[in-house]
Amino acid sequence: MAKVSVKEVMGKLSIRNKTQLKSWVHCYRNEEIHRLHQPVGKGQPKITARPSTNT
Repeated sequence: MAKVSVKEVMGKLSIRNKTQLKSWVHCYRNEEIHRLHQPVGKGQPKITARPSTNT
């Protein structure tokens, strides 16, 4: 495998977060390829507050 800089990979793949790229590299090196197919998101959805019923 050729050595490529993090900035070069980020530029070619339009990745803005260096931590995300490092996470993908970690998964790849640990043969956790299935994790690379998971959707990228912000985690669990936020729970909205219910309106107060106290009057």
